[in-house]
Amino acid sequence: MFVQDEGSVARRSDQLEDEFIELIERVEQYPKMGRRADFFAAVSNASPARREKVEQVSVQSQMLEFREIVLSSYLVLYACSDRRTILRFLRHE
Repeated sequence: MFVQDEGSVARRSDQLEDEFIELIERVEQYPKMGRRADFFAAVSNASPARREKVEQVSVQSQMLEFREIVLSSYLVLYACSDRRTILRFLRHE
């Protein structure tokens, strides 16, 4: 954000935080509101070790359903089950 426009970074950061908090509240009520994301099939620049770690944690927690939501110009990836939701990453698109 600093690189894009240092003068507006505080405002944009506050706006993103507000949108993210609102998103968390909505996902708490409707965990499957995001579109399905096939995280493990996607071609990614993530290191194989990082992808393997995510897969291990997902299998252990029995949270293999990945969903994604676009928030402003950010992609939010999360895993969900009937009982809980775990944020996997927030990435600028």
